[in-house]
Amino acid sequence: MSKNKLQVSIHSLILSLFPIHPKAINEQIYTQVISEVQNLWKSYESKLRSQIQSLSLNKIDQEAKIKTHMYENLLKNLETLQEARKNHFKTGSLPSHWWPDPNDIYLSNRVPAYSHTFRFQDNTIYFTLEETFSGRGMDKSARKKLYLLSEIPVKQYSSIIQISFQFRSLTDEEITEFGRQPKQESINNAIQKTLRKSLRKFSILVDVNSNHFIEALSFHISLFAQENDPLILHKHLFDYYTDLINKLWRIDSGNLSQVNFLSKIEKEKDDFLLRKTNSWFLLKLAKLLATFEDLLISIWSKKSLVSQTEYVITLGKLAEWTGSGFVEEISDSIVSNEKQIKEWVDLYKIDPITVKEQLRDPELRKLFPIDTGYFNTDFKWKLLNALPDIPIHDLLDGYIYRSDNWYALNSLQKIWCGKIKCIYIDPPYNTGNDDFLYKDNFDRYEWMVMMRNRLELAKTYLTDDGVIITSIDDNEMSNLKLLLDEIFDNNSIGPIIVQTNPRGRTLDKHLAKTHEYLLIYALNKDHTNTLFKIPKNENQLAEYNKVDDCGRSYRLIELRNRNPRFNRTNRPNLYYPIYTNQNTFQISLTQSAEFPIEILPKTSRNVDDCWTWSKEKTLTNQDLLVSKKVATGAWRVFRKNYLDKRGESSTTKEKSMWIEGSLSNERGREQLRDLFGLHTHDYPKSVNYIERIVQLATDDNQVIMDFFAGSGTTAQAVMQLNRKNQTKKKFVLIEKSNQFKNVILPRIKKLSFSYQWKDGSPRDKSSQGVFVQYQVLEQPMEEVFTRINLKKFLSKKGLKYNLTDLKFQVAGEIPLNPFNDISELEEGEILQITGISYIYTCNQLLGLNPSFIRCKSHNGINYLFIFGIIDEQRTLVVWRNTENLNLEIDRRILEELMANTQSSHVFINDSCLLEHYSQLDSLFKLMI
Repeated sequence: MSKNKLQVSIHSLILSLFPIHPKAINEQIYTQVISEVQNLWKSYESKLRSQIQSLSLNKIDQEAKIKTHMYENLLKNLETLQEARKNHFKTGSLPSHWWPDPNDIYLSNRVPAYSHTFRFQDNTIYFTLEETFSGRGMDKSARKKLYLLSEIPVKQYSSIIQISFQFRSLTDEEITEFGRQPKQESINNAIQKTLRKSLRKFSILVDVNSNHFIEALSFHISLFAQENDPLILHKHLFDYYTDLINKLWRIDSGNLSQVNFLSKIEKEKDDFLLRKTNSWFLLKLAKLLATFEDLLISIWSKKSLVSQTEYVITLGKLAEWTGSGFVEEISDSIVSNEKQIKEWVDLYKIDPITVKEQLRDPELRKLFPIDTGYFNTDFKWKLLNALPDIPIHDLLDGYIYRSDNWYALNSLQKIWCGKIKCIYIDPPYNTGNDDFLYKDNFDRYEWMVMMRNRLELAKTYLTDDGVIITSIDDNEMSNLKLLLDEIFDNNSIGPIIVQTNPRGRTLDKHLAKTHEYLLIYALNKDHTNTLFKIPKNENQLAEYNKVDDCGRSYRLIELRNRNPRFNRTNRPNLYYPIYTNQNTFQISLTQSAEFPIEILPKTSRNVDDCWTWSKEKTLTNQDLLVSKKVATGAWRVFRKNYLDKRGESSTTKEKSMWIEGSLSNERGREQLRDLFGLHTHDYPKSVNYIERIVQLATDDNQVIMDFFAGSGTTAQAVMQLNRKNQTKKKFVLIEKSNQFKNVILPRIKKLSFSYQWKDGSPRDKSSQGVFVQYQVLEQPMEEVFTRINLKKFLSKKGLKYNLTDLKFQVAGEIPLNPFNDISELEEGEILQITGISYIYTCNQLLGLNPSFIRCKSHNGINYLFIFGIIDEQRTLVVWRNTENLNLEIDRRILEELMANTQSSHVFINDSCLLEHYSQLDSLFKLMI
């Protein structure tokens, strides 16, 4: 390879060592990185030239040969670093003991997912994937491609240009243009040309035909169209690369052995000096890469802000808690809300006129759920203000979060730490076939890192007697078990085999697999004695066909141990005679005239066996034993096994194999088809399957979490169990994909109306209503770099930044404005694409689950009072808009309120005249 081609390859490899292409993050970052790489290369060239010139060479071509040889060596070393960077361990040649420690790795799906943003000049270009029912990454049809929205793909909001895409099948005209098997690259070129024409009408973009803009637009369209690859971040990258470079140094000795015109002595001496120059370059590059990596990790690991918080509540529940007068008060706002009306028409197949008529009838409107997302902020606070003085958590049926599950688990710890009784997850099986947004064809190492990141966080959410239950198939079962053994200290309760595909998978190469596994682990299995006992079924209950004098039902179980492993030989202490009365059937351990008949534990073939009880236990529980003469004429001893024990309901242990047809994936598909009237999901779990898990692992009024929520089956299972058993279990769901909006929320709203559906239409009004909270969390890696101006943190000396200041800028500027979810920030400092709900973000960071919320207005100043518990202490959080605030009047209002609440902790935004309080503004900066 020529020297010039080697240089091009080296520069290309260097860019590939960054976990995300710098241009994909921020134009400022890209410019800075390219500048630093160029400067580093110039320094390397200078050092190498000086070193070569110090050699005793007579010909120019000899210098060129050595330079080419050093480039080749550098290229080889960079390829090794790239292999380590990309973690291609499955097919690579990197020795396994050179792999990074999985504990030092973060792994996420690479962005973008459903949105992507980049800066161009002083403008922001915002790509968004329009909400289609199936959503991106959920339909793997080869004919479905990323394309512009058919109608009005470009919109302008101030300095933001929004460009809307769809993931859809192409039209007949588009197929004619691109062919029946179109390549996304060809479509991308057409998108770029179409957009440039559309963007000409927006004067904010000065020159859409400039090469710079065309290059940027093409790059980001291509990036947005790519399938999500894993993003791998190393917590200690510089140390790892330094160790790797030192290993390469030892391996590369004798680098000049093929340069024939040098003497042996010269080779040995100069080889050291030249390799030292290459190592210098690699170490300097490692420092640059590590600085970039640390910047990404600081964003990756920050707590997610809350972008949006809304509630779904049926009008019946609202009337029950607030009185029918409040519902009448807000009825005009509801009837006039066309978006809400349209949703009901679409969900329940009712015409708009009928809907509005039913809304006027207190009985007919009970099961209609209102979604505060369709109303303004004042409506939401008014609704929350009307709720009774009962903790909101007690009223809610569940919580739903739209977020990558790692971000959510990293950000919600203070709210849910130690409060989840059961975590159930159905993660990607790493087969390449799963139908949701999380990548499903990781290298095994990558898959294990992805699961480790999430399971280590999930462990902190469990109660002391909590359990985690994971669905998995044979592909990763053994690896996942090893990982769970490590994280949960071998607290395995055991696997359950579940038949989910009775017909067998036809695509399997050798055996048509019909099953998958449930791996069950406890935080502390010694504390889970009350779990995994299930109510007995009708056939089991029918066995209790005898009744004693007190009216208690029981059955008879033979006292002889029927396990062939135990007998008189190995259990001699359990072999002893029991005596009985042939008329009363009572027993004794002493033979007498009243108890003359001897009974020994023998098989039907007269072989010595043993009892299940010791002599001492038999003596203590004689009243539970009776004798019976069997058909062979022999006497046997039986014990009474009562249906109820000390007032507890009768239960039995769960079995380790589930084969019922109602648990199959096909049943799950049928249930979703009944609910929505069309196919929505390829591999949904059956509701019956998840019901059984929830019933197995939780008691009444406990919380179950699912952070791979998919289509939301866990929520339906919990809702139906609550209805059947009159319990108050709660669900916590986390889902990243469009299923959050297109499947999970509609599913819950449908079930709030009825549990009986066919072809997408309700069969009755059998529901009990619903009250759930849903939140959209900021996705740091996707959103943060579009909001910050990195020029403040990029030093002229290199890619350096102040981590504290950076995180503060990422969080938002102070003072906080609680009544405006879109931050009003200085232009050029931070650009908000999504809003920040400071109120709910602070609740999350403080660990405050609100008990109740009250609103008050005084002389145009809005007050919001949030009451709750933090660390078992009564807490009050006060928000008010502080513009034109009279601090003296403010002090009197706050003192009056605090005198009535007696809160241990008080948090208030901005300044006030009280003596004992914590200022939210300064705390927010520290907590984020």
